[in-house]
Amino acid sequence: MSILSKTSIIATVLVAFTTGAAAIDGHFNGPYIGADVGFTDEGEFYYGANAGIRTQTYNNIVFGAEATFGDYAVSEDFNISGQTVTAGIDYSWSAVGYIGYVFGLDKRNLIKLGAGYNSFHVFAESQGIKDSDSAGDVRTFVGYERAFVGNWNLRLEANYIKVEGSDGSMATIGLAYQF
Repeated sequence: MSILSKTSIIATVLVAFTTGAAAIDGHFNGPYIGADVGFTDEGEFYYGANAGIRTQTYNNIVFGAEATFGDYAVSEDFNISGQTVTAGIDYSWSAVGYIGYVFGLDKRNLIKLGAGYNSFHVFAESQGIKDSDSAGDVRTFVGYERAFVGNWNLRLEANYIKVEGSDGSMATIGLAYQF
């Protein structure tokens, strides 16, 4: 993880928790959990869960921190020297910090920018022998949320993910429940 990513996460979390006195009882304040689905730029399906905490200030700025855990439902078979090798992604997780702005007459819209660390757990298997490894790097995103019925929010995100010299993008849609 780069120094910029670590600094971004630490600064966002510190600001989120130190601005608690200026927090309001808005639609984007406090802990939340949710689920997302989406597709990568290569057409792979993603599904996952998220949990986070955020602070909405009187001037409609939102500071937040979020963790995700998901799966890409990706595996592929290769023929290497007459042996079939199956390789894929077991799961991924991320930890990000973000800043956002609440807007609209009803203050139910949030636009946000974030960055943090993303990790993939990958595997390869052949003839009953399985090996796995993890690789991680940077995840950045831009997102939009709309608070609607009760404490439910609709989430849309566009993500850029870099992992050890390789990069890609992913678009997701989901629901979050604000406590």
